[in-house]
Amino acid sequence: MAGQNDRFFITAVTIAARLSESVDDVANVSLQTMNAQSLINRAGEGLRPIRPIASYMNTLSTDLAGLVEAVNKEALEISRVSLGEFLEALAVSRFESARRLGEGAVHIGTIDRATAKAQAELDRLDRSLGSRLQSLKTLLSHIETTMLSVEIVLSSLRLEVGKVSAEYKPSFESLIGRFEEATMSIKSAAVDCRRQIETQAAA
Repeated sequence: MAGQNDRFFITAVTIAARLSESVDDVANVSLQTMNAQSLINRAGEGLRPIRPIASYMNTLSTDLAGLVEAVNKEALEISRVSLGEFLEALAVSRFESARRLGEGAVHIGTIDRATAKAQAELDRLDRSLGSRLQSLKTLLSHIETTMLSVEIVLSSLRLEVGKVSAEYKPSFESLIGRFEEATMSIKSAAVDCRRQIETQAAA
């Protein structure tokens, strides 16, 4: 168990680092959303059909920011719990070794109580780790689901941009490209992290 907990600790830290790279992508998504709204405001009624799409883009960017932050927090908490579990497993192992070496000693009951206490904490941390791993997988799945919505929104936006005047079309096309690049980077990170958790759990 100690070896597995050690691996979960490393996995959690790796995931936190991988998703931290997405913070800039989230900021870029928010920036492109603001750029879209700014373009729409300048164009007035001419870009009215795009207004609800931009509004939904803003909602999605807010959701993504919240999800990435939640994933980072959960991954860091998993690293804390798994490290604690590793240390408790080590303590139990050492207490058991001391118990065998001290068989028949007067104060052997003290070691038994210490072992029971460490084992109880180990069991609690094990349950906590399982719950948090499931929570992390769920958050990562939510990111992937949100990405499906992003793809639909981008398709709708491309259709509407095809109808706008030549004055605004290049700006929107550039905006769409940057928005798509940032969101796909976040999706790639989420998929990689989820697969890493599944691989670790199966090991």
